[in-house]
Amino acid sequence: MKLLITYFTDRFSVLEDHWAKGQTGNDEVVSLVEEHQPLDLGGRIDILDWDTKTIERTVQVRTPFGADYDGENFFVTTGHDDWLNWGDGTMLRVYDRDLKQVRTFSNPNLADVHDMSLTEDKKGLLISSSGLDLILGTDLYGNTTHTWYATDHGFKEDQKGRTRTIEKEIDHRKRVYMTPQQTTHVNGVFEQNGKHYATLWVQGAAIEIDPETGEFREVVTGLTHPHSFLPTANGGYIVSDTRYRYPNEEDSKTHYGRVLLFDDKFQQTMALEDDFCWVQDARVVPMGKDYGILVADSNNHRINLYDMQGKKSDTYQYDRELKIATMTLIDE
Repeated sequence: MKLLITYFTDRFSVLEDHWAKGQTGNDEVVSLVEEHQPLDLGGRIDILDWDTKTIERTVQVRTPFGADYDGENFFVTTGHDDWLNWGDGTMLRVYDRDLKQVRTFSNPNLADVHDMSLTEDKKGLLISSSGLDLILGTDLYGNTTHTWYATDHGFKEDQKGRTRTIEKEIDHRKRVYMTPQQTTHVNGVFEQNGKHYATLWVQGAAIEIDPETGEFREVVTGLTHPHSFLPTANGGYIVSDTRYRYPNEEDSKTHYGRVLLFDDKFQQTMALEDDFCWVQDARVVPMGKDYGILVADSNNHRINLYDMQGKKSDTYQYDRELKIATMTLIDE
């Protein structure tokens, strides 16, 4: 099994120093800080052979985050090289299987992008432009094909109770919208059977959207700052419940996060809990004759593999200066 892994920073200690200046000293400070403070976070993309734990390819790039693979090329959301003057999550880069950059493109509505996936027909992209509380559809060259602003669908107040108004006609790429200014902090996005799906970090929910009407319904609720949300190869769904706190943990600030699995009707079938610290991403992957669950345990700097009964079978421990964003399975 081979994986494309995005690490949105390879200077985790820089983030830790930044958090230490905040009120809580941990990840919660990210949602409390309102003033933009540019940080030299670096970033890295790896191709990992899981079986041998060998890094086959690697490339340095500014804050890579969401990624997908069309069988030939990788599409990755990143920051701009001129990071002092541009916000993060403002570019997309296309790489071949050797991680050689093929081309780049952008869109004026990219701001603090957190996730991206190819559309079902692989002719477009669905992007969570979190800074604008926007699910953005584009073609493979960055031209807008669809927009869904959460502020147009009932999510009008930011996290401090202020009504948010978005200037839709301007270029947002050199502007920075911090998490407290966002009404949903929309995250994991994908398309399935003509519907769009996303997690809403602020509301602790996953939603299904009719792109024709913009109407939505909640399909999962009761989450705590969720990130990734994906359909699974075995016909269900998987959600990273990133900041779920274990009720009986004495050190609840250290051990948090879980992975939830659902059937095709969004009935929960499994809750995978372990000594996690910030579950950023999770995927159902082939494992022998069955399936397994890969979990990006971000602040423990590791990826764990579990069987479908929740038993851990393998771990990849990476450098503590790396903070993972996403994992993408590479078909061989």
